Amino acid sequence: MSELVYPWRWLAEGVGEAFSLRYPWADEVRAAAGRSGASCLLLPEVAGPLSDWANLAVDWTARDGHAPCLASGGSFEEATRTLCESYGIGEPYREGRPAEWARRFLVECRREMPQVDAVPLIVPEADDTCSSSLLDLVRAQRDLGYEFARPMLLRRTTPPGWGGNVVRFGLPDLVGNLDRIAPSPEREPESWTRSMIALIVIWEAGATPHLADELWERLCMRQTLSLRDSEFDRWVGLELDAFAVQSQSSLDLSLPSWLAFEPAREVEDKLWQAGAVAWQDDHFDVTPLRARLWIKSLGDGDARDSLRRRRLTNVPLARWLAAWATSVEESLRIAALQAGSLEFRGYLETQPPRDRRNRLMRSRLEELNVGDGETLIDRADFGDLAGFVSQRSPRSGATNRSKMLELCRQARNRVVHQRLFSTGDFLHIAYASCWLR
Repeated sequence: MSELVYPWRWLAEGVGEAFSLRYPWADEVRAAAGRSGASCLLLPEVAGPLSDWANLAVDWTARDGHAPCLASGGSFEEATRTLCESYGIGEPYREGRPAEWARRFLVECRREMPQVDAVPLIVPEADDTCSSSLLDLVRAQRDLGYEFARPMLLRRTTPPGWGGNVVRFGLPDLVGNLDRIAPSPEREPESWTRSMIALIVIWEAGATPHLADELWERLCMRQTLSLRDSEFDRWVGLELDAFAVQSQSSLDLSLPSWLAFEPAREVEDKLWQAGAVAWQDDHFDVTPLRARLWIKSLGDGDARDSLRRRRLTNVPLARWLAAWATSVEESLRIAALQAGSLEFRGYLETQPPRDRRNRLMRSRLEELNVGDGETLIDRADFGDLAGFVSQRSPRSGATNRSKMLELCRQARNRVVHQRLFSTGDFLHIAYASCWLR
């Protein structure tokens, strides 16, 4: 496995420049390679062979400027043979107490090499005996004040009695780069359509790499609509539901009902191993792909609504879109400041109050009721600012601009207050952002 395979190459190409992806668990692996002690990277069965991940871990640590990384087999004897052969010192462990072997080996290494850079030692499929013996090696290093190796185990489960650091395979984080939304979706709809598909796939199936690959290929092969088409969201929804049914055999596990309401710190390990739940932000949560099937079997209406709201909406993308919508509002605020607070005040004096039933208020200006220490522009909301900016624009196309900003305002309310996402809302916010820029 190479980094062209994971992180998925199609994802990196599809995301483009407007988004960036961060892999918190991979960052933890790199950090662990630079820390003293032993670490254990947990990878579920659905992630693929541990030997492939070992090759990727070696590449990661090598690029981060650490001492040359070593990789061995899964037994303590194989790990010690790797160390001895790499440095030409001592004999590999064969029998006896691992702690005694570790102390003898380290004393001999210190005699031959008083100064040494600690080397990351990747041990895929380390058995329980190897895991405990490597902890003995780490303790011996600490006692002697001579750090020689930093073991990193690659396993499916945490070793019994493990006292080292644990890193668990998880989902990537989506970060939006709000300053690089060029070219606009209006000019390159096909490119942005592929970006949306990539971000939808990672949300739906990112916990199960082979399913993510299959879903990406399926959506790309069947795509005939662009995100500018009104039926695009409906088509995606139908395809995701059909794919969830197709993948049911690999995810057909019963889930605890309380998981429909919120993530959990602990779940049955088999659920994570099979990809029914994913690890993110130190919690387990049901994957959207599994949630699509689970919703149909849930008898509790509240649980069904909670699960639909939390998992069938692309939450990271909605969160990014909400931040982007907020930046559009701030751009409108800056435009109003450039025009001047007096002119903005005059505009609000001509606008009726929002609450038409309150006859004491004669204008929107009175309704805002700006107090001491507040400025009128800071108190105004998106609708006030959008109306003012569109009115001040050149007369040609003013009606269209007003409609564009109103649609952006409605989209902003959906994503900020309801955390809903649709490609239509994305486009309304994108067009307003490009126009303001």
